[in-house]
Amino acid sequence: MRFVHFVGVVVAAVVVVAGPASAETVTIGQAGGSLACNSPIDLVQLANATPSYVVPAGTWKLTSWSTIAGGSSAGPLAGNLQLEVWRATATPLAWQLVGISPLVTTSASGLNTFQLSSPIVVRGGDHLGLRNLTLNYPCEAPGAGGIEGTINPTAPVPGETRVFGASSSALLNVRATLERVKHDDDDDGRRTTTTTASPGVPAATAVVVDPHFTG
Repeated sequence: MRFVHFVGVVVAAVVVVAGPASAETVTIGQAGGSLACNSPIDLVQLANATPSYVVPAGTWKLTSWSTIAGGSSAGPLAGNLQLEVWRATATPLAWQLVGISPLVTTSASGLNTFQLSSPIVVRGGDHLGLRNLTLNYPCEAPGAGGIEGTINPTAPVPGETRVFGASSSALLNVRATLERVKHDDDDDGRRTTTTTASPGVPAATAVVVDPHFTG
């Protein structure tokens, strides 16, 4: 059985100051899967995966994510999914949700990319995760990397901690694009955050999330 877990959403304020933000972007994770997953399940990718599913050092905005549908033996199948971001705690198998995306439905096959109107603010060491709500969606691929998951009918909410099951070897079918957030010290010595918003989109929203599991 493959384990998957749950997602919750919390909105966090971002301090916006005048001035340009860094345009540096990175991509973590990998889209593509052939292993059918259980449902409803929350999953998190561990740090030993190649490519990495871990946010690099610094503060970032997660602006978009991708998954590839239709790759399993179950044939073409649209998936109901949510991107999750998890943070490790001092307790083994316990993860705290940093953020979660809105629920989306993929096409029955092919690459699906979803832009986040409210980027998820993440920091170095956070891990990509996925909540799968469609039985047999190909949410994993064979690969060298541990995945932990938990089956739960209720989505997690940002700040919530969940305990996952022991890991299995696979790679999550999820890829995310991160944009670095530039930090500057103002004249008072206070730390401020400069962010950039897309035209017509407020620049002060972010999402936070907790633990998952694949099956």
